Amino acid sequence: MEQLQWPEWMRAGVRVVRGPDWQLPTQDPKEGDLGTLIYVPKKVGDNKVSVVWDSGKERMYQSGATGKYELRAFDFAQVGIVHAGIQCTSCSVNPIRGMRWSCTDCNNVELCTKCYMNDKHNTNHGFVRRDTTKSEPVSLSKREDEKPIQALGVFENSKVIRGPHWRYRNQDGGDNKVGDVKAIIPVKDTFGNAFVTVRWQINNHVGEYRLGAEGYVDVVVFDPADGGKYYPEHLPLVGITQLRVGDKVKVNLSLNEFKKIQEDASVWDDGMKQCLNEEGTVIDLVNQTANSYHTSKADVQYRNGNKYLIMRSTLYRVVGFYKGGVVRIESSEDVLKNLQKLHGGLKFDRDILATKGKLGRVLKISQTGDLKVSVDKKQFVYSPVCCHPANDPKDVKSTPMVSDSSEEEEEGKTWKTFAIGMGEAIVNLMKGSDGTITVGEAIVEYAGTGKLELLRALLKKSPQQVNHKVAGGGRTALQLASYQGHDEIVKVLISHNADVNLADNAGNTPLLYAAFGKQPEVAEILVNSKGVNINSQNKSGVVPVYVAVNNADILSLKLLVKKGCDVSIQDKVGGDTPMHHAMSQKENQPRVLEIVLGSPTCKFSVKNKNGYNVLHEACEKNKVKAVEIILSKACQIVDETTPEGLTALHIATNNDFVEIVSLLLEKGKANPDLPDAQKRTPLMLAVSKGLKRIVEVLLQGGANINKQDDDGDTALHVILKHESKENYMGINIVYLLVENGADINLKNKEGKTAYDLMMDPSLKEGVIRVQKYAVSPAVSQNNTPLPSHWASMRVTDIIKVLLDPVDIDAAIRDEFSMVKKHFNETMSHAKIISIRRVQNALLWEHYTLQKKEMENKAGGAGRANEMHLYHGTNPDAVDLICHANFDFRMAGESTGARYGQGAYFASEARYSDAYATPDDKKHKFMFVAKVLVGKYCLGYQEYKKPPYLDDENKKKGTYDTCVNHILHPNVYCVFDKNQYYPEYLVEYEL
Repeated sequence: MEQLQWPEWMRAGVRVVRGPDWQLPTQDPKEGDLGTLIYVPKKVGDNKVSVVWDSGKERMYQSGATGKYELRAFDFAQVGIVHAGIQCTSCSVNPIRGMRWSCTDCNNVELCTKCYMNDKHNTNHGFVRRDTTKSEPVSLSKREDEKPIQALGVFENSKVIRGPHWRYRNQDGGDNKVGDVKAIIPVKDTFGNAFVTVRWQINNHVGEYRLGAEGYVDVVVFDPADGGKYYPEHLPLVGITQLRVGDKVKVNLSLNEFKKIQEDASVWDDGMKQCLNEEGTVIDLVNQTANSYHTSKADVQYRNGNKYLIMRSTLYRVVGFYKGGVVRIESSEDVLKNLQKLHGGLKFDRDILATKGKLGRVLKISQTGDLKVSVDKKQFVYSPVCCHPANDPKDVKSTPMVSDSSEEEEEGKTWKTFAIGMGEAIVNLMKGSDGTITVGEAIVEYAGTGKLELLRALLKKSPQQVNHKVAGGGRTALQLASYQGHDEIVKVLISHNADVNLADNAGNTPLLYAAFGKQPEVAEILVNSKGVNINSQNKSGVVPVYVAVNNADILSLKLLVKKGCDVSIQDKVGGDTPMHHAMSQKENQPRVLEIVLGSPTCKFSVKNKNGYNVLHEACEKNKVKAVEIILSKACQIVDETTPEGLTALHIATNNDFVEIVSLLLEKGKANPDLPDAQKRTPLMLAVSKGLKRIVEVLLQGGANINKQDDDGDTALHVILKHESKENYMGINIVYLLVENGADINLKNKEGKTAYDLMMDPSLKEGVIRVQKYAVSPAVSQNNTPLPSHWASMRVTDIIKVLLDPVDIDAAIRDEFSMVKKHFNETMSHAKIISIRRVQNALLWEHYTLQKKEMENKAGGAGRANEMHLYHGTNPDAVDLICHANFDFRMAGESTGARYGQGAYFASEARYSDAYATPDDKKHKFMFVAKVLVGKYCLGYQEYKKPPYLDDENKKKGTYDTCVNHILHPNVYCVFDKNQYYPEYLVEYEL
């Protein structure tokens, strides 16, 4: 997985102002006050940065890792950003330092930040911002449409006193003596605007002092000066600024510019004119990676319910959501009803209407962007489109904080606390002293800030101070050097007898510091040191290998496992082992899993406080590779149970993880008939939840179809008791069970047979028909069984069977409802004219044989990754598709073949609607296809077939499908026409 990195300019020294997600008191600091970034953590996930405000206050702030941006960059000439050879058109400064502003209406008009913010050149012209020579240009709104803010702080004519990093003894005449800023020095030692010239009033001494250079702040304001105005919406956010689901966005381009970019990407729609005037909400992201600014798209929804695919490069992030933030719920009842569909459950929660217009606190943000919000002491799940960030300090203060703690959150605090503590430690080292620093403190300072020669000199004079602990956290020189990755300093300290096992006040040893800092070179030095405890636990029970797993630090992980660390040791929060934690890691997989589960110290039966062993955890998290490894090493644990009596098979079944269910049955030889504490077998659990694919795999895996629970109910009894209007798979599963030998006459303890529970006469007739079919099934010309629910036909015929929503046959009604439900999930505004089932015996035969072949190749039933996907088409192609299938040779006719030369399908009907053209009656046509997705990879236009799984070992074969996004695919390109079958045809109008 691609590793996120801080922007090139994001270093200590950048001048900052308040950001869009600021919710702190207005006086701390005020809007327009300037500050200096003095600490940026090494790891992007350690999201808090430190700022010294010009007022002298020092605070830590969020920098986007959690979606909250509390700061904007005002200027970063201070960190050496230079646009070589680019001259400011207005003031002629050359080169431009910091941000560069380019006019899009004129050729060769470039402005420096000072000129841009002071309205040089035409404010009605469009501009883009260029942060560095390598960064992508950012489109901006016109300055005349934005409200500027006045900057205040250390500027020319301000009055200052000594600041936190002062190291000039009494040049200023002593503490709290005032000086006048005579100038901001444009360039000094390669830094721009990073030094100020000050004349001290008491002695007239003139000196140059740091205001951002290398992150140091020598002076702070006594009486601020006006620094000119700035446009806050045009400044970059401090942190990683990839869009997130839930972000509020605007289009900052003219209609012509916006239309051209959208048309070039084949995603223009005339309705998109709405995007120029309204704020929208990101509900999905397509193709987003760290380097995909011009190719990624955002699915944006507006208050009227309209959704558009918009190129990321045209969007400007206004504000986003974050845990603990305050939001105001949508005030319009009609809008709330419309936008809440399919959010917070299939049924609309009418209680949610009572929350309209009210304030609430965000408790949790799901991966899909939905917000769990506490309103009036009740909790609701909202679509992000229904929530609006509330930034008024009065609203923030009046909305009570609410806890939504969990073990996962408690574990996360370990990292947050450590990262914040390290930030404070490094910042404190920078502050220095006017000469009163002790030798021990100096050793720690030099080690933490990488000053090797100064450290050598001190250790030579005072070697006994090598293990000195500084106040505030009990940190030592070796700990800080280990975290910072100063490997030569680590060697020097160890050679001077630094204690490699000495812990800080929280129990963190140098090896833990190296792990937290993601420093494999230092970790290697430490683990090879005499007497080091490789399994040292801090006070939370965290060990180095646990941290390496959390960081997805492959080099450190391999090193620790090779040295024999214990991967079965349990933490003190949830009793989880590093093996358990590896299941939650999303980066650098499957390598993390392979390394951890390959350790000889694995004890796979160790259970956490929830009673889950590592196989249970792997099944809960859908980690197929982990299940494969565990079964190959400890197959005997396959039927171990949780305190609730759940086996791994129960857990995988409950989560609808078909591939894992197949693995457990085929490779693990799991017993499919073991009951849980409620006496439910996996088959009973699957039918109660309407999981047809799981039912099929369990039956093929030998599940006893007539096994009875404590009430005497079989799986057939269970599905008939659970069958409801919301479970559209019900009758399909009834027929599947009967077809596979379910006894309709077996009585439960109430004396009821499954046949007795069938209230609909047409269902009883259908069951009898299926029983007869099971004895003598209809087959294709080559004896492939045809579906039992198909209408009678000659095998050479090709027919389209109309599904009537009021048909006397319950199965027909059920089938119609199932297709309609899924279609309407993303096309609720469409009116369905008809739904037809396509019956083509030859195509079905080809598809069935391909499915068996792919399942055998993948290792068992259900492992072909069968999905129902959509394909929009034109009216003239409908009959051709029904007769000869989708023609992959026509790939790219509508889509541009961006992911390969195959047939294209989408997981949501609304995506395929863009490629469905209307007929004379304005009716459109879309197929619902069965597609064998199998193993997939990211597609590219030139692919004529999927690439090899392993270029170095082509015997492993190829992938089966190409997709638009590895983690969240919604567009599939399939190259083999036997991998799809046009099952249903939906005719509809908008």
